[in-house]
Amino acid sequence: MLSKNYHLVLKRKAISNAADAAFNAAMNSDRYPHLQDSFEKYRSLWKQIVNLQSSLYLPKNSSRLEANKKLLNELYVEVETLQKKLSAEVPEMNLENQLVDRQAIALELPENSTLIEFAYFPVYDFTTKEFQTPRYLAFILPAKEPEKVQMIDLGAAEKIDNLISLVRQAISPVNLENMGLATKKVKLGISKPSNPFVELTTTVFQPLKEYLQGEQLFICPDGKLTLIPFGILPVDGENNPLFIDKYKITYLTAGRDLLRHKNQP
Repeated sequence: MLSKNYHLVLKRKAISNAADAAFNAAMNSDRYPHLQDSFEKYRSLWKQIVNLQSSLYLPKNSSRLEANKKLLNELYVEVETLQKKLSAEVPEMNLENQLVDRQAIALELPENSTLIEFAYFPVYDFTTKEFQTPRYLAFILPAKEPEKVQMIDLGAAEKIDNLISLVRQAISPVNLENMGLATKKVKLGISKPSNPFVELTTTVFQPLKEYLQGEQLFICPDGKLTLIPFGILPVDGENNPLFIDKYKITYLTAGRDLLRHKNQP
């Protein structure tokens, strides 16, 4: 189940990027304007699949488990049929779909490094037929060990998004030269009890620490996590040291970007 959930996250990001690329191509070259409705349907189907898969075994949905499993299978059949149609006409989507493989990603990661793939997703309650509070997940994939992938529920997205907003507000007036590579301490005039940097680290990274290997991180942010530079966060709940002092950080849109770079001539 864990591996399947991670595969769905990789697939969702690949689909989103591929469809966006196709939309841009359609706007700039008029190559795919006739497929825009199909792109939207394709993305909608995968959104339904991700939401249904992530909510399948919630206690609230236990009475509808078999019905939801049947619906999930029907959605897979529908999306695969549409995928074949689109892949025949859109090379971009064909490429992205070929590169979604956690085993290949783990093997491509440098020795003694870790991939952190964040995922923002809404939780759908099939009993009330309403979306619940969105949450953030983190998938941790160690280099060369795909079987050790971990999934961590980081909690409600609202709390994390609010902390991100506070961090962005705090760093906006800071002179960038105070945040160079040799930074040892960032004085932001924020009292420790209400320090959003510390709170964000505690919420987002503390649950992951035991699964991180080495000092090289490949980070794939999602949601509002795409708006902050992780290097300025404190490592251990203090302003010193910072992530940029301890880790070499590489940002990716999704883990499968490692494979795309490998396959480029």
